[in-house]
Amino acid sequence: MRLKQAASWCFIARILPKSPLFWNSWGWNSIIQSSAAKIDKMIAGDISIIQSSAAKIDKMIAGDISIIQSSVAKIDKMIAGDISIIQSSAAKIDKMIALN
Repeated sequence: MRLKQAASWCFIARILPKSPLFWNSWGWNSIIQSSAAKIDKMIAGDISIIQSSAAKIDKMIAGDISIIQSSVAKIDKMIAGDISIIQSSAAKIDKMIALN
């Protein structure tokens, strides 16, 4: 909504004469300047909200990546454990075969 207002004010400022005499004769010079300052603040506020949201998203993505890395490390340990169990079982089978 605020960006829509800003766009309409910018459009009005572009199509109306830019002569200071015109604005002062109607007493609108200070109104337009005040409105432009408010629009700048609103746009800056929207930009900071977007930047804040982007920073939060970056943190969430980084968190997800660390969770994935942690899960991969756990899976690697489980696979390594399974391999050592298989190797141990194979060694026992070899001993049993050798004894028979």
